[in-house]
Amino acid sequence: MSNSNISVIIPTMTGGLSHLAGLMPTLAPENLDVVIVDNGSRDGTTNFLSQYECTLRINKTNLGFSRANNQGAKLAQGEYLLFLNNDTQVIHGFAEEMRRTFELDPRIGIVGCLIYTMNLPRKVQHAGICFTQDYVPYELGLPIPSVAPGILNNDPRVSMVHEVPAVTAACMMVKKSVFEELGGFDEAYINGWEDTDLVLKARERGYKVWYTGKTYITHKHFGSMGRMKYEGQNRNRYDEIWVNSGRAKKILGEFRHA
Repeated sequence: MSNSNISVIIPTMTGGLSHLAGLMPTLAPENLDVVIVDNGSRDGTTNFLSQYECTLRINKTNLGFSRANNQGAKLAQGEYLLFLNNDTQVIHGFAEEMRRTFELDPRIGIVGCLIYTMNLPRKVQHAGICFTQDYVPYELGLPIPSVAPGILNNDPRVSMVHEVPAVTAACMMVKKSVFEELGGFDEAYINGWEDTDLVLKARERGYKVWYTGKTYITHKHFGSMGRMKYEGQNRNRYDEIWVNSGRAKKILGEFRHA
């Protein structure tokens, strides 16, 4: 019997079977309500998942990250929605540790966690998300040329539990009531920027976003095909909604920089 208080929502697509083969054995012992949305895969995903207890939604075509997650959220039974990329692997108790973070402040609407690279030696990939002077989001973790120097595993921010500007939807827990209030992910974004958009909508309504370094997952990063195909289109939409209007500046304030 699953713990229906937390629903894990995992979109997948053709090429995702190899990722799920690594993720599902780590996720199964967590006894959570698992919802998988298959975006038209042709790689045997359905047969593979028959050995696991989960709710499976099958789309005939690839409807994209935002729409798949929104579909999964409607099927979810939990009070908390945990959006998780298929190219991740988890450790025991990670979801419950993330859920406990919400108890620290009733205004917390979204929680993220520490993410390490999957390849060894493990490096910090995500310890929260910060923003450049132009309000472009970047992960506090691996170095990004001309944007961020990266941080080491022993950086004190890695193990902290605190409010952050934003977190990534590679592993993002959201109160279901908040997700529904925000209208879910904006489906006009295609495989990128929709998580930042959701966080800013939450912040604009007064919800807080926190990060916990008390637990972690590992992430392959850019493991999905076509991840950057719509980057320009997504960036234009983000700028139009949040940057050019001044809304991002008003919302983020002191949280803009690392």
